[in-house]
Formats: sequence, C-alpha cells, structure tokens
Amino acid sequence: MVKRTEEYISPKHMYALTRDGAGAHYLEVSCGGIAVETVVVSLTGEEMKRYSEEGITFLDDLAFNIAQHQSKFAHRIVPV
Repeated sequence: MVKRTEEYISPKHMYALTRDGAGAHYLEVSCGGIAVETVVVSLTGEEMKRYSEEGITFLDDLAFNIAQHQSKFAHRIVPV
C-alpha cells in the first residue's frame, strides 16, 4: 500500500483528494449503501487540469460519477 497524504476532504460528498510521494493524485470515494467500501481512483492529467480550472465542483461531480458508475472507472481503481 502506498502512503498518501490528504489534500482535501469532503465529508458531505464522502470523498478525499490525496497525493502520493511521487506527486500522483487520487480520489478516494466512499461507495455503496448498506455496505460501504472505499474506491481509490488515480486521477489523470486532464482531470487535474479541470480541477485547477473548476475547483471543488469538479471533484464533487467526479466523486459522484465514480460512486454511481464504478464499472466505468474499474481500469483505474487502485488497490487499497
């Protein structure tokens, strides 16, 4: 497991933006209903660009999409 530091946490939307020692960014999203799991998705350069342009609203939308459509992001999920 790679140690990541938190850069931003959204308790309302149940996700955290984290960064590893190499500078890669991840979105850690709480998914599920009765049983909740954390899904960690590596962010692309394009997503980081949009975050820098659009701010937290972009992360809120991306976290929602990950939570609702995990299969679309399956190839980017990082083991916890």
